[in-house]
Amino acid sequence: MRTWKGSRDVGLTAGQGVVWIDIPQGRGFPSLSAERSAASQDGRLQLSWRIPGGEGLTAIVSRRDSCSEWASLDTISIGQDEIVSYEDRSVFEGQSLCYRIGVHACGRDNVLSESWISIPAGRGFVGTAATLIRATADSAGAHLAWQMQSGPPSRAHIYRQDTSHAWALLQDYPMVPGETLEFVDRTVRASKRYEYCLGLWNCGVETRFGAAVVQTPAISRLSVPLALRGGWPNPTHSKLTVAFSLASADLARLDVFDAGGRMVMSRSVGSLGAGEHLLALEGSTLPLRPGLYIVRLSQGGRKLSARVVLLP
Repeated sequence: MRTWKGSRDVGLTAGQGVVWIDIPQGRGFPSLSAERSAASQDGRLQLSWRIPGGEGLTAIVSRRDSCSEWASLDTISIGQDEIVSYEDRSVFEGQSLCYRIGVHACGRDNVLSESWISIPAGRGFVGTAATLIRATADSAGAHLAWQMQSGPPSRAHIYRQDTSHAWALLQDYPMVPGETLEFVDRTVRASKRYEYCLGLWNCGVETRFGAAVVQTPAISRLSVPLALRGGWPNPTHSKLTVAFSLASADLARLDVFDAGGRMVMSRSVGSLGAGEHLLALEGSTLPLRPGLYIVRLSQGGRKLSARVVLLP
């Protein structure tokens, strides 16, 4: 039986059974080792290892990247030429991968070699690719969609910039080849130009795809309508809180009248901007007495009214 440096089972039999002996390093015993070579052609990564003295053993080929654990790719019997060959067809441009070769000898697995390989561009390997399929805007916001054609499973990063802000990350989603990512940006403002781009990130490497330009419609189409929803809650025991929405950032006022028609408080609210709002109002004579009040919202020549009841 052949024995290698570092192995334990040498099969010696003594009077009471099997004797185990540790074979020491540096005493002239042969050691298992692996010499790797790699070549790429037409999108195929071909790896081979020469393992002197490995004839008849089983080789284990494993792979990982800097973001994952080791995964076994194949087990291969070592022939008389002492060469182990493996072709990896599931790699992509730009990846950095570590390959490990081990052998099963004397009842255990022995790691012989680990080495990193960077997958080059322009050699026929599949790259990461995504296509923009929609970039529009309407009253609900900006609508974008990308489809991923190829590449490893990635994190999809959606970026946006405008004339006032540099590129900023908006959202982050998992994405795989063949999947379509649909995104609605509801934070856009009217009559403004935005640029969006998609980045596909995998294990420290991000590939970005060209910017999509979106022009949002005018304020009359994009904003929410002017609306007054009254007191919140209604009736209420505490100070007066009013729910309303503004169609723009134009001048607007909230006025409160008592049951006799006298104005008891007034507030300029146009600076709050377009959108939904909740506002606690304070009058000149606080606290307000229990009773019925009329709240009036005014903007752009329009006036809306609602009744509010304050309880004791």
